[in-house]
Amino acid sequence: MDWQMVKELLKRLTATYTQDSIRVITYNREIFPLILRFEDNERSADLYHAIIRLYEQLMSERVEMGWKISKSGS
Repeated sequence: MDWQMVKELLKRLTATYTQDSIRVITYNREIFPLILRFEDNERSADLYHAIIRLYEQLMSERVEMGWKISKSGS
């Protein structure tokens, strides 16, 4: 499992889903709980796969809606 890649995915999700009030709802409900688990040093297969699945799901929705993804990583 590539935890450095997961960390980068969480950074991208944070940058993308904190840009406006509509996306912040998704951030608070879906992304933030996973970040808490990651920052609490959980390194389970369940968490790893949950982050990957959520990233893929949200990014595919983003493409469908035409949202621009932030690549700043901050």
